[in-house]
Amino acid sequence: MFLEIKAPHDANWSHLEEISLPLLKFLKAHSIPSRVLTSLINNTKAHLIEISIFYQGIDDGKLIKTICQSCPNLSYLRLSMYNTNDILKFEDLLINCLSLNRLEITGMNVSNEFNWDMLFIILAKFSPIGLFKFKFSSYGSKFKSSSLKLFFDNWKNRYPMLLQIISAEHISNDRKKLENLVQIYKVNGIVEKYNIDGDDFEGFK
Repeated sequence: MFLEIKAPHDANWSHLEEISLPLLKFLKAHSIPSRVLTSLINNTKAHLIEISIFYQGIDDGKLIKTICQSCPNLSYLRLSMYNTNDILKFEDLLINCLSLNRLEITGMNVSNEFNWDMLFIILAKFSPIGLFKFKFSSYGSKFKSSSLKLFFDNWKNRYPMLLQIISAEHISNDRKKLENLVQIYKVNGIVEKYNIDGDDFEGFK
């Protein structure tokens, strides 16, 4: 069962907070309040295997905690993350969702709080063994090459990653610097295949 929902302006989603969808396996949501998504996911009875959520709002990690507790069979996750609370809760998600193999994270730097370094350290330390497909995008801030280097340096002795990046650094010399860095780690076997324009490539999905 597949459900896709997108919020029009001033929508009332209260009916979704009480709905039960025990057979739901695929959820795609855009601009839906976190409290609604939290309730909906709680009522799926652990059958969700793919979740794609963009711009759910700041909730101090409550949505991530719900996914962690309610989606043990999750294999694909796309999520907007906002601050340190989100990142800290994400550690538990990686530990509990052992079937996860593809991850897409958008860092929402709405108040200069998003810490890519912290996220990458947690990913390198706690990612389940089957997780090696990553897509990272940065909204409202630069995606620093130094943060990505930290991720690569801590990914040694793991399965080579498939990597996609969308970043504000995609400007002249900054973009070239980012690409040169990724290429070095491709040669070293940390990265198997990559794209820094955000385009999908064979084997990623």
